[in-house]
Amino acid sequence: MSWASKRPVGSWRRKVGAMLLVAGVAWGSAGCGGDAEGSDDDVQEVASGVLLDGGEPAAGVELELWVWPAPQGGATAAPELLSIDTDTTDEDGRFVLEGMVAQLSPHASGDGMVGIDVRRVGADEFLARTTVRLTKAEETGVTEVHAAEGLQINLTPAKGGEETEGGGGD
Repeated sequence: MSWASKRPVGSWRRKVGAMLLVAGVAWGSAGCGGDAEGSDDDVQEVASGVLLDGGEPAAGVELELWVWPAPQGGATAAPELLSIDTDTTDEDGRFVLEGMVAQLSPHASGDGMVGIDVRRVGADEFLARTTVRLTKAEETGVTEVHAAEGLQINLTPAKGGEETEGGGGD
């Protein structure tokens, strides 16, 4: 009789499986082979800029970031706009609106574009409408938001708001 036939068949498989599990957990917690740079739950800048009123910085104004659902999103896309962040402008009228990739990616088009609105909190009309792009780094697998930076928004926009070209679409 051989050594293998004297031992229960499943015992060596359980031991090897347990060792692989422990090695996998250690590998992931050490950051090796895992997502060391970030995750879809990390908060990233989505839109930033300055809010003006009559050419002067508009301080203390509450702004809100809204995401448009993607038409091809199907069941994963919300049927309405989704509010994901608010910020109050500082004394220079500056604002930074942020979000998580996990909030944006269900609404991205096939090329990674996501439509966004910047609105006053509680307002129905947008102050700025633009797009941002999501890209995934091949080497790390981390998705990055190419933010709409440097927006200059007038508090009293023309009828219907001001559509902003380009944004973070590189």
